[in-house]
Amino acid sequence: MAIEPTSTMKTASPTRKASWRDRVATGLMLMSAVGAFVSFISAIGDSVNAGPATQVVEVWRMYGFCVFGGLFLLLAIFPRRYPGIWELAILDKAALAVTDMGLSPSQATPFQRQWLGVRGFSP
Repeated sequence: MAIEPTSTMKTASPTRKASWRDRVATGLMLMSAVGAFVSFISAIGDSVNAGPATQVVEVWRMYGFCVFGGLFLLLAIFPRRYPGIWELAILDKAALAVTDMGLSPSQATPFQRQWLGVRGFSP
């Protein structure tokens, strides 16, 4: 006589109903993402029109709005997972480095001035 095992373990449903806390958190994160992306769009003009003394700071600020908008969006869509967070941070740093190298010597950051000085250029 064979004994059949009975299963008391419940299977996880792939579509879990979101609690009110999840819905509130998603709404707040979506609102934050929209705010950051609107700030990114409005910062484009500030970055383009900035003088040589502040252009690097304005571009850094503009990229930061985009990065945080992406982070908030990821948190809204995947509240319990964080894929893409490292990629966004690395993309932000790479964009800053490329912008720094593309600016004229008069707009150089202290690091770029030091690099240009070592190479024999005077900003």
